Amino acid sequence: MRISGLASGMDTESMIKDLMKSRRVPLNKLLQKKQTEEWKRDSFREMNTLLLDLRNKAFDMKLQGTYSKYKVTSSNEAVVSARSTGSTASSSAQFTVDKLAEASRATSDKLSNSAANKKIDPNAILADEITAGNFANSSLGTKAADGTYSFSLTVFQPDGTMGKPTSFSFDPTKESLNDVLKKVNGSGLGVTMFYDAASDQISMSTNHTGNNTAGSGNEIEVAGDFLTQALALKNANTGVNAQFTINGLKTERTSNIFTINGMEYTLKSTGNATISSTQDVDSIFDTIKGFVDKYNEIIAKMNTEVKEKRYRDFGPLLDEEKEGMSEKQIEMWEAKAKSGLLRSDPILTAALSGMRAAFSSVVSGVSDSKFDTLSEIGINTLEYSENGKLHIDEKKLREAITQNGSKVVELFTKTDPDGKFSGSGIAQRLYDQLKVSMDKITEKAGSSASLVDKSFIGKSIDQIDKDIDKWEERLKDIESRYYKQFTAMEQAISKANSQSGWLMQQFGGGQ
Repeated sequence: MRISGLASGMDTESMIKDLMKSRRVPLNKLLQKKQTEEWKRDSFREMNTLLLDLRNKAFDMKLQGTYSKYKVTSSNEAVVSARSTGSTASSSAQFTVDKLAEASRATSDKLSNSAANKKIDPNAILADEITAGNFANSSLGTKAADGTYSFSLTVFQPDGTMGKPTSFSFDPTKESLNDVLKKVNGSGLGVTMFYDAASDQISMSTNHTGNNTAGSGNEIEVAGDFLTQALALKNANTGVNAQFTINGLKTERTSNIFTINGMEYTLKSTGNATISSTQDVDSIFDTIKGFVDKYNEIIAKMNTEVKEKRYRDFGPLLDEEKEGMSEKQIEMWEAKAKSGLLRSDPILTAALSGMRAAFSSVVSGVSDSKFDTLSEIGINTLEYSENGKLHIDEKKLREAITQNGSKVVELFTKTDPDGKFSGSGIAQRLYDQLKVSMDKITEKAGSSASLVDKSFIGKSIDQIDKDIDKWEERLKDIESRYYKQFTAMEQAISKANSQSGWLMQQFGGGQ
């Protein structure tokens, strides 16, 4: 704490504060410059985020699979349904389903003790159920040293091989029937077992369908007294293949769900059905429209940034300036201070020019020169004042997709063997142009995902921070010097007052 002005009576604190205001002008300019650079950096990064969104769209649009969209219908969904998984042409399939694929199954004997009128409780301890006379036979096999019993299951796999026996152990004094069944079901072995109270039986089946053993053999082999004696389960024979006729060809599958020529079919019941696959014009149209809309949205934002008015009289507010303003006033001021920071920026203007060129230039080397520009499929720029905004003639684009779908796809997805701009499709060349622009913006303003900012603006902010630190140290020294000078003045005044008082005392004593 400093206590001043005792001798002079002057408010030296206020005087020093006023003197320091003029001294702080260079520091305040640095603080404002730093804020401006941070705003500019954030604006550039926002532009890069927008361009990344468009680039991701362009990546999808340069893939032919994006346009492989087909509408699949079934004349009888209760018999067969289907979906396209990669079909590249319209098609029709006549189905007659004779038999559905079934899993390999086996069932136990009835488990309850009907003579004693004892119903099995699948959640009760096994030992208690055996004591009550339930289960087909009380034999559980050989008891291990730890009091547990075991059984094993061997399951034939869909790949045509017999699996290795998998053992399961249980303690009948601690576990129930459902506990044991849960172990099997959760083992990943490919078998499902459950107790059905209505039939009073255990059901055991493979998780896959069909005759996987090529006509003979068991698909589930059981071992251990618990399964073969207590539950009276037998080996499960082969499953049943789905049998159907497609376009006159009689064939079979081990599953009710299978794929033929890029179409996934699901058999649901026996009967007849016709599956039709036609190009989904609406879906392809919506994909292209979404791409164009995203492009229009982003160039509108970028054009706003490069043409926004700059208010040079509105700089970033200092903390002391904000103290006398309302939140609304601060918001309005800063809106003007941030305005035009990217005005006429050469990176953004070059990016806009590159994107416009990507959409408007002729794609050379296409199979049909009648479809080498977007205008030929109904996508055009109308007004120069709209700065490259695209408009879609919906009727013309739909006709192009319907009648010349492969040429529309080529216009967007064509690749040039030498990577040349002129020979690349719309989406490919836009993707490449955006990468160049984004790299330049990152070089200029860095990335929020990067731990170390080595960008041009980042280095500028680092230098400003160093200059701010130097100025703050310098201002501390200047302020200390002012206080020393005023303190010296106070001491001189105090000394002069003391001497004056002494002299007055001496003169007064002489009278």
